[in-house]
Amino acid sequence: MTWLSNPTALQERWFWLGGSVALAVLAAWIRWFINPPTGEQATWQQRWQRWSGRPWVTELTRLLYYLGLPASALLWRGALTERGLGLQPVPWSPTVLAAAHTVTNWTDWIRDLGWTSSIALGTALIVLLSQRQVTRLRHPSPTHHRDIGVAFRAAAYQESHWAFYRAPFVLLWGTEIGSWAGILPLLVENILNPQLWEELSSAKRGYNLWLNGTLLIASTLIYLQTQNIWCALLADITLRWLWGYQSTAPE
Repeated sequence: MTWLSNPTALQERWFWLGGSVALAVLAAWIRWFINPPTGEQATWQQRWQRWSGRPWVTELTRLLYYLGLPASALLWRGALTERGLGLQPVPWSPTVLAAAHTVTNWTDWIRDLGWTSSIALGTALIVLLSQRQVTRLRHPSPTHHRDIGVAFRAAAYQESHWAFYRAPFVLLWGTEIGSWAGILPLLVENILNPQLWEELSSAKRGYNLWLNGTLLIASTLIYLQTQNIWCALLADITLRWLWGYQSTAPE
């Protein structure tokens, strides 16, 4: 893309990242105000909670934030790259077929899926062992509610969000350092979220928070080995469905 040869465009990706963090923090505080953990809600807050169109507005907002921002930065401004985001072409795509690299691409995908399976299996075993340890300590295990639609939506939102934050650092410092550095804005985003502290004091929501952090580490490891967001997405969906959920969307 021509934008990437422009020094201004190379700096623009940081404005996208900073703007995304600022929007997330602002939205968290607005949500905290609308849904206070204690105290009575105002009339307009109660009406908002009861409004039948609220789920649609909420879901559209999440869609625009989690998927719309990265897509705009990539397609509209060219501030990011497909490589940085991990958007590997599939073997049957016209680009691969036209370049006559189908066999090589299939080989890459087989290798990527092998790494993905190994990392996902290791992650699942770690969570299983930790759950057994909790059971031995006679703490109640969280109730699992499996829904493939919820798992797909949450995974798509979060993997896109994580890739968006990781990409500028990967383009700046390379895959090895950039992949882990991409976690820094996520830490800032969550530390400034007032709901985080409430979730830490809740067993059910704290369980989801811990699982989400585990998925982030697994996603980062998969990207380090494959630079393929589709593999990370597949593993994320599978593990989210396997583990179940307590809430219907990522916070």
